[in-house]
Amino acid sequence: MEKFTLSFDVSNSDNSCPYHFEALIDGKLIAAIHQVVDDQHLDCVVEVNEGDHELTFVIANKPEDFTKLDHAGNITKDALLTIDSIKIDDIEIDTIVHRLATYHHSDTVDKFFGSAGCNGQIKLSFASPFYLWLLESM
Repeated sequence: MEKFTLSFDVSNSDNSCPYHFEALIDGKLIAAIHQVVDDQHLDCVVEVNEGDHELTFVIANKPEDFTKLDHAGNITKDALLTIDSIKIDDIEIDTIVHRLATYHHSDTVDKFFGSAGCNGQIKLSFASPFYLWLLESM
């Protein structure tokens, strides 16, 4: 069994958008914010068995009509949820997350580069022991 601290910051570019946020490891809830209004820092103590695992960030509750477009189809109003300063045991892994995580939304799978504007899930596969996975992922 490996125990580590997962920490990260969550922020909302438009606090009038009622984003709901959850973090899960292997489907088990480790953190939740009912409505992301202010910038939040989260520290989660996690225990996992040796082997493969999945970190999932869930973004929900953004109304479909929240994004506003002009007559030409250009976005004039929107909200983004940003997840950054992602660390495991004080080791920043943002670069690895941006390279390996996938963002599942609107029947689409994209790379995740730190911000999300649609309801969906950001998924990162990782392995324990963490330090070995970290070395292999650099």
